[in-house]
Amino acid sequence: MIRNTANKKEALNKLAQRMAGGFPDIPVDVIMDAVMNRERELSTRIAPCVALPHARLDGLDRTLAAVLVSARGVNYDPSGLGSVHVVIMVVGGDKDHLRALAVIAETLQRPDLIDQLLACRSGHAVYRVLTGRDKASASDLQSLSKSSLAILHQSVALAGDLNARTIMVHSDFPIEKDAGIMEAFGKPLIRIQSQVSTSNVVPLTDGSASFRLIDFPFFGVLPHARIDLALLLALTQGFIRHDERVINVIGFTDPIQLDAIVLSDVERMFRLFCEPGQDGLNDLDYAVIIRMLQVATELAEEGREGTAVGALFVMGDDAAVLDHCQQMIMNPFKGYDEQDRSIMDPGLTETIKEFSHIDGAMIVRGDGVILSAGTYLSVDHPIEDLPKGLGTRHAAAAGISSVTGALAMVLSQSTRRISLFRSGKCILVV
Repeated sequence: MIRNTANKKEALNKLAQRMAGGFPDIPVDVIMDAVMNRERELSTRIAPCVALPHARLDGLDRTLAAVLVSARGVNYDPSGLGSVHVVIMVVGGDKDHLRALAVIAETLQRPDLIDQLLACRSGHAVYRVLTGRDKASASDLQSLSKSSLAILHQSVALAGDLNARTIMVHSDFPIEKDAGIMEAFGKPLIRIQSQVSTSNVVPLTDGSASFRLIDFPFFGVLPHARIDLALLLALTQGFIRHDERVINVIGFTDPIQLDAIVLSDVERMFRLFCEPGQDGLNDLDYAVIIRMLQVATELAEEGREGTAVGALFVMGDDAAVLDHCQQMIMNPFKGYDEQDRSIMDPGLTETIKEFSHIDGAMIVRGDGVILSAGTYLSVDHPIEDLPKGLGTRHAAAAGISSVTGALAMVLSQSTRRISLFRSGKCILVV
């Protein structure tokens, strides 16, 4: 951790020096040149008081991060938003660079995180805050109400009766590694925290009680939608399988207390995500779906300038999709390097939101590269069983997904609900 420096270039140079100090094979000037070149293209301020400068370095086989915390603030750019108080520099190779950025950006959305960072007095304290290890742990499950405990124990009995291999607990109540879950329940379970934060996960392996981290980076979703999205997250990260049942334990009326048990058939819920015999969406990366859902839920919650907006995103199978596309406006993403128009880059979040709600669709390649915005979809294939009351965006989404292998996502302006379409059918609504 580096504290208190007022000049942007000085701040970035100190971060680069800290990186190079730990990895002497990476010269400071190489890091600075790469980061400053990125800054000249687009400011990396991602929130009023947070900046995430970053760059790729050819041949680097790891991702490095350095953190600056400044109570006084850094004069970062002439945006009129004031000083930046937290600067996290990230440098990595091609392999995991954008995913690392996305994870860090999601972590920075945790409530009160910036205040916690500013209160830190050491680099170790900053590390604990950023990784979520500063949270007070529960010594055991007795702090939960008797009704919650009864429901948890009943879920174990139901899992046996219904041949459900997994129990997934959706709750804001923190349970740490030493809370005795395995001893209390006698089988592994998954922990999903229902707020935007880092969550504890017990991997589904016999005899293993080690905890892992999983993120739930979605805003303002209802309990049933939280279950669907948590299942999708667990599925895409390999914590559950397509062919299993999951017992969900959740608090519908109070996120801290548990009051309901929901049985989910993963294969039935997500059967249209994967073609028979395949474990994926052809060229579409699951991480792209999750990131697009995150942007869409933020748009649903925030709107633009206080007004609800609608949006249409088409992801994957771009070769077939582009055969049905015509630009309604000049493509705002044309001519930029691919690495500068990836939805996985948190620095593009506001740009994506700004262009996503204009008329037409945003076309996204399977690896997350944005190909166009304001794109008209021409599909001469009527969808007869489209639910009543859905608008032209939904019809276009169903149509393009019926004639291509793409996944289409619609944010409804009137209801603020998000619908996913594949093979001409609505497969998920959140």
